[in-house]
Amino acid sequence: MPLRFGRQQQDATTTRAAAKQAARPAEAAGWVRRVYGERASALITELARMMRAAETEANVPRTEEPSEEPAGTDRQTLHDDLLELRNLMIAVDVSEDDHDRDLRLRAALSEAIGAASSLASASHNQPTAAYLRVAKPAIDRVLGAAGEPIA
Repeated sequence: MPLRFGRQQQDATTTRAAAKQAARPAEAAGWVRRVYGERASALITELARMMRAAETEANVPRTEEPSEEPAGTDRQTLHDDLLELRNLMIAVDVSEDDHDRDLRLRAALSEAIGAASSLASASHNQPTAAYLRVAKPAIDRVLGAAGEPIA
């Protein structure tokens, strides 16, 4: 398959899968609340906003010396929220009907936790661009698996 701008071109299967995902019934977007509860739903709803806040914070210019201000608050909050969501999910016995969705969400969440951990632990003089390139798509996969719109 030819490469274009460093990415593989989408084939018909990928395009059909994306169309199927977009055509999902509205119930799919509310399944997280039904299965895991209000708090999990609120965490998912806030995830895109938290990623934007963490991205803004991570894009602050790197310095030679640590800042006087506390560092990593939004990045750390993103990581903490993902851990809380994981803990909520672990405590729930998922029905057979939601088993596949649950597996997709857990897999995406696992990846996002790792990416957010790296982003949160970047030091004052460490570039964060590479961490952002990993964290943003990982968060998007969590949102997609949860049936939320990807911002």
